[in-house]
Amino acid sequence: MAMFGLGMRYEKLGQSLGGGFVNRLQQQGVMPDVLFFRGEPNNRLYDYYLDGAAEIIVEFIQPGCEDYIYSVKRQLYQTAAVPELWIIDVVQRQIELWRLVDGIYQQQSPDESGSYQVSSVPGLRFRPELLWLAKDDWDYPLETSWFEVAPDAPRLERLSKAGEGVDWSKALLKFPIALEPTAISFDDYIYWCPEAKFEFMNGRPEIGGRDGIKGLAGMLMMTFGLTEVVKLAHPQDWITALSAQRQRAADPNQKQAWWKLARETAMFLRHHYDLDRMATAGDLVSPEPLHYWSELVLLVWNLPQRTASRAQTGQTHYTDLQSIVAQLSDQPRIRIVDPSGELSETEAQLLEAGWVEL
Repeated sequence: MAMFGLGMRYEKLGQSLGGGFVNRLQQQGVMPDVLFFRGEPNNRLYDYYLDGAAEIIVEFIQPGCEDYIYSVKRQLYQTAAVPELWIIDVVQRQIELWRLVDGIYQQQSPDESGSYQVSSVPGLRFRPELLWLAKDDWDYPLETSWFEVAPDAPRLERLSKAGEGVDWSKALLKFPIALEPTAISFDDYIYWCPEAKFEFMNGRPEIGGRDGIKGLAGMLMMTFGLTEVVKLAHPQDWITALSAQRQRAADPNQKQAWWKLARETAMFLRHHYDLDRMATAGDLVSPEPLHYWSELVLLVWNLPQRTASRAQTGQTHYTDLQSIVAQLSDQPRIRIVDPSGELSETEAQLLEAGWVEL
């Protein structure tokens, strides 16, 4: 059951987002399944999160997560003054409509016609009973008919983002890890894991994004403290693993092998593409030894555009340099950066640290 269609019907009344987008509620950060928001003064949209309480939050119940939604998330939404919380149980075909009344959530019911007047969005009515009609039913409604918008409902222009909302001045990987747990602010989280998707799905944790995993690993160590972390394995196992990693990183042959790979990759790309300038940057050109998170960075000026080709199956396959070099090497990982294009803060820092032409 896809609730993402709800945003299309009343986009002019606000905007809807889903799929792991973060809602910042004071110093708390949550990932609702779907959220709808109208913008200032109640909330403000950034690239990586919505700052302030959304007008409507929709949560889908997953087996094993019921207590988390009702005991943790619902209380958090109530404290943060989210006007509307809808909890949907697809298996049981039930929907609970919670409305904030005098600072306390009170469960609501549709009227005699089966419609529900949304308190936080003037002129919007929701018809929850239409959710459960089977798609093969002759009378199955389109998602656009789940909602009714009054002709005189106030319209809004599409909301623009206020920026990234990330403090990139923080030093990478310098987590304040101590023996005991360390408090993590929302700014810490959104900096270390801006593109990580970290939630419980299909009975197991789902983590996405290499850079996000890097930040998440550090935050988990902060959250539990080293005293708890080392309980996951005998301290000698940790020492052995760290010593082996440090020996590999300090091995001059490892950097030589990376240099060889960088030159061979540049030669391969020059042979197959019209590239006039390439270089390498990052840990490979740094006097410091390589470490676990090191990656081979190739600077490619005027990066070719992504191209499409038709296979015999009739399907379109897209090819870009990043996909090609991923097949050349996955250990180390090769990262392509175009200095002539738009750079992230991390990529800008790589260039400022210097590079070596290939």
